[in-house]
Amino acid sequence: MPLLINRLEEGTVATGVKKKILFTDSESTILTGSESHGLEVTRSVKPQRRQPEFTLEMRTQELTKKPPKELLNRLAMEYGMSWSGIAQAIGVSVQALRKWRFGGSISPENRILLARIVATLYILEEQITDPASWLEMPVLEGYGPRHLDLLSQKYYKHLLDLAFTYVAPEEVLQIINPNWKTEMYLEHEVFIAGDGLPAIRRRNPHGQP
Repeated sequence: MPLLINRLEEGTVATGVKKKILFTDSESTILTGSESHGLEVTRSVKPQRRQPEFTLEMRTQELTKKPPKELLNRLAMEYGMSWSGIAQAIGVSVQALRKWRFGGSISPENRILLARIVATLYILEEQITDPASWLEMPVLEGYGPRHLDLLSQKYYKHLLDLAFTYVAPEEVLQIINPNWKTEMYLEHEVFIAGDGLPAIRRRNPHGQP
């Protein structure tokens, strides 16, 4: 089967055998052999998938060139984040967001933060249908931190690892606070009462009756 060759590299390994790699859009095929025996196919190597955090940094650099107003509108209109959620994620007030929307100055640090948050939502959307709603959900049911809290505390890698199911929620909580089982446990929970309205009750510790 013919190969679509994008690049051809040739080198010599320690044994003196020449190695050639043919790069295609979907895979790279390594050809090896001696001068007397010619070349033969030994194995095909699939390209490594880019890690989410690498994509995050690349996307962030691109988005820092966009006007803050455009980035804010994208978060609110396209991804459905609330203004209070956006403000928390950046670490500023809702009034500051309003100022940026109407052309007010923004510091270089906040500009990068804003771009990184948009980039994070862009990547989350690859795995999660509604990333804005997912951010409001707890990292682990019954415990305090939400995904939005991870975003506001700049735990970008851990947030993406959770979204791509590279780690378990318990692992992330352990990194954030080794005493998470006791210090982050929520004693109360919201439930729907018999009248159909939300109410608060004491949570059963660890599912005990």
